[in-house]
Amino acid sequence: MDEIANPHDTYSREIFGRSEIAKDFLRVHLPEEVLAEVDLDSLEISKDTYVSPDLRAIYSDLVYRVRWREQPLAVYVLFEHKSRPEHWTQLQRHRSQG
Repeated sequence: MDEIANPHDTYSREIFGRSEIAKDFLRVHLPEEVLAEVDLDSLEISKDTYVSPDLRAIYSDLVYRVRWREQPLAVYVLFEHKSRPEHWTQLQRHRSQG
């Protein structure tokens, strides 16, 4: 059996790349006042990525496109698999966006 490269990245992209799961994820994690303005039925999953190539082994990202107040809006989601809690996760995240 072949070993999957970056299995956690593959898993995250496969699961959150499904529109119904993405909609549920956004319903749970976006504030109510934002949800009131977002048309989740317009959700599309973009092929865009903003993680630099040298960090793709560590981070995975997805870009969802929705309509917000009748205007197009991109919602950026960054995933990082952690095998255990770490104190510096927030600071590490900035590295992926630099």
